[in-house]
Amino acid sequence: MSMHMPMPTFTVRDVPVYGDTILSPMAAYSDVPFRAICRRFGAAMHYTEFVPTEALLGDPNPLWRRLDVHPAGEHPMVFQIFGSDAQQILRAAQRIENWGADIIDINMGCSVPKVSEKGAGVGMMRQPKLVAETFRLLSKHLRVPVTGKLRLGWDETSQNYLEIAKIMVDNGAALVALHGRFRSQKYRGQADWDAIAKLKQALNVPVLGNGDVRTVADIDRLKAHTGCDGVMIGRA
Repeated sequence: MSMHMPMPTFTVRDVPVYGDTILSPMAAYSDVPFRAICRRFGAAMHYTEFVPTEALLGDPNPLWRRLDVHPAGEHPMVFQIFGSDAQQILRAAQRIENWGADIIDINMGCSVPKVSEKGAGVGMMRQPKLVAETFRLLSKHLRVPVTGKLRLGWDETSQNYLEIAKIMVDNGAALVALHGRFRSQKYRGQADWDAIAKLKQALNVPVLGNGDVRTVADIDRLKAHTGCDGVMIGRA
C-alpha cells in the first residue's frame, strides 16, 4: 500500500515548505518559545531574530542565542543576518550554516537608523553592487539556499525593489520577501500590495508578501491580490 506524501506549497530551491503562513523575523520576539507557539498554530516556516555579522565573527556572546533552535528540531528554519560588507557576511554565514539552518536570509528591510544608515538592512538597497556581490558569494560558497527580505526602497523618490530583487535572483537568491513599504514610512501608512503582485510577476522564484496582515481574511486577500506564494506575518 503506497503512502501519498503531501505536496509542498512551495519550495525554496530544494527545501519544501508545507503551508503559506510564515513567521516574520522580529527582534526581541522570534525566539525559540515564541516560534514553538506559532508553529503549533500553523506557521509553516520560521525566521530567527536578525543577528549582526560582526557578532557572529567574534567570540561567543549573547547575540548567538538568537540562533538557538528547538531541541526537537524546527524545519524549515531560516537564520537571518545583516551587515554591509559582502566578505564579512559570507564568513558569518559559513560559520552558522551548520547550526541548524535550512536557509540563510539577508535582512535588507530593517529601517532602524543605527542599521540602515550604516549601509545594512534597507541601506543595502542603495548599493546594488553590494547586493550582487553578497548573493553571488553566498550562493557560490554555501550549501543551503540564500534568500532576502526587502522593502520598496529607501523612500518614495528611490523605489527600486524590482531592480534589487532581480539582482538578488540573478546572483542566486532562492526566494524574495517584500514588505510593501519604504524605509521612510517605517510602519506608517498602508502597505502596497500592488508592488508585491508586480514582484511576483517579475520573478521565477517564490515570493513572500508582508505588510498589513492582521486577520485570517487578510491572508486570503493578500494571496488573492498578489499571487504570492506565502504570507509573512509579523505585527499582526
